[in-house]
Amino acid sequence: MTASVSIIGFLTVRGVQFKLDGANLGEEDGSAPYSIPWDTTTASEGSHTLTAVARDAVGLQFTSAPVRVTVSNGPPPDTSPPSVTIASPSSGATVSRTIDVVATASDDVGVAGVQFRLDDADLGAEDTEAPYSVPWDTTTTSDGSHTLTAVARDAAGNVTISEPVTVTVSNTSPPPPSDTFAAGDLLLSFEKGTVQWRGPDGTLKAELTGTVPGHTEGIRFDAAGNLYATRWCVDAGCTTGNTVEKFNVHGVSEGSVGSGYNCNPGSITFDAAGNMYVGQADCSGQILKIAAGRPSVAYQVAAERRGSLWVDLASDGCTIFYTSLGPNVKRFDVCTTT
Repeated sequence: MTASVSIIGFLTVRGVQFKLDGANLGEEDGSAPYSIPWDTTTASEGSHTLTAVARDAVGLQFTSAPVRVTVSNGPPPDTSPPSVTIASPSSGATVSRTIDVVATASDDVGVAGVQFRLDDADLGAEDTEAPYSVPWDTTTTSDGSHTLTAVARDAAGNVTISEPVTVTVSNTSPPPPSDTFAAGDLLLSFEKGTVQWRGPDGTLKAELTGTVPGHTEGIRFDAAGNLYATRWCVDAGCTTGNTVEKFNVHGVSEGSVGSGYNCNPGSITFDAAGNMYVGQADCSGQILKIAAGRPSVAYQVAAERRGSLWVDLASDGCTIFYTSLGPNVKRFDVCTTT
């Protein structure tokens, strides 16, 4: 800010004091050209008045006509791009049938959307709400190697492309199954990621390996006789696994079901309508409701030492009993969310 002052009467100017809304703005400037720096970010937004008071050698003061200005220092432009990573499937995985491609994304202001891409072409529509996922029917893609990426954008238009994840699509038809799950069969889950299928006498019929990575934890049949197995994460960052795999009545994997599992889904239960409820041992510890294969509701339940580790639904269709690695069996009403 500058002021131009030369002669007051017969005496020269000794100094100019700038004022903001009647208060001194910095120190008096004793030499021409008269100016003062003004950091407008220290003033409130809106209208302000500036004046300059000139002083001569005998102390006479002369005040300039006021100048009205408007301070407008809106938020600084957002130039920081979001971060995005594909969480599932993992690079090098073999996939078949329909799976969920899942990404994690964050931004210092907020993620506006994530667009998944398959071999540089859009895969489904942009997902604008977390958890970010898209179903991929791999049977519409040729067998062999394919590349997945996720493109995250924020409201300012900053864009980040994830590191590519290369997977192998394998939808070669298996030989016709010779057996189906039956009453009395024994199903055992193992940390190595398999499910053993044994007959009533303990004879091993098959070892179900599936196509989804992760430690196998809880297993459950739906009303149609399909088997569901939860997959815990298998890496230190807990980014791979974290899903539920479906096996049909012949023990053939049909890929992952639902998404939004954030940390170690541990157990499954179904209601009469076929909706799936999944308990999560860690992270948020939420109980997730999966309807028609898609995330529907996330219930935040009270936890003890861990989250909703084991879940079971009462006959009333509303009360879920769950454990949390503590001494108590807790309950949560999914109908009233209490």
